[in-house]
Amino acid sequence: VYNLNSFGVGSPLATKVTKGPNAGYTYYVAPCRVATLCGAFKGMVAKCDPGISSAILASSPKGATWAMINQQDPSSGIRMTAGKGPKCGSAGFQRVAINFVCDPGQTTRPRNFTVVSSGTCATTITLRTVEACPKNIAVIFPAWIWTTNVIVLSVVFVYIVAGIIFKV
Repeated sequence: VYNLNSFGVGSPLATKVTKGPNAGYTYYVAPCRVATLCGAFKGMVAKCDPGISSAILASSPKGATWAMINQQDPSSGIRMTAGKGPKCGSAGFQRVAINFVCDPGQTTRPRNFTVVSSGTCATTITLRTVEACPKNIAVIFPAWIWTTNVIVLSVVFVYIVAGIIFKV
């Protein structure tokens, strides 16, 4: 179980890309919710460069899919792939994946993130956060399992006590 509730409140996260084809752009991420990004746009992920161009890359967490980053290692974190984003030329629709990477050393909500790759129609963002580390939870069994265990243990106890008393 993961607890990403802290991403549902507060101001969006922002980071400015300094290298590569997206140098100069500021990316804004409001994971798990819709927020005002780039000053005027409503969305979940945006790529902004004031005065040049701005674009919403993912409009809403609605329709997003969730999966573990590594199926064999739940402690590596989880990935949210945003639902169908805005139209992106002949390639179809914009796709955004947000990797929430488990970082036990990160004690506060991250202030920034890494844009791992950004193609024309695909963006992958990595957030290092303690919230992506699995939490221990108690296993809760259905009531009928507990009832069956109590009945079986009671019958065994009565059998043993009766055997001792009546020396059967």
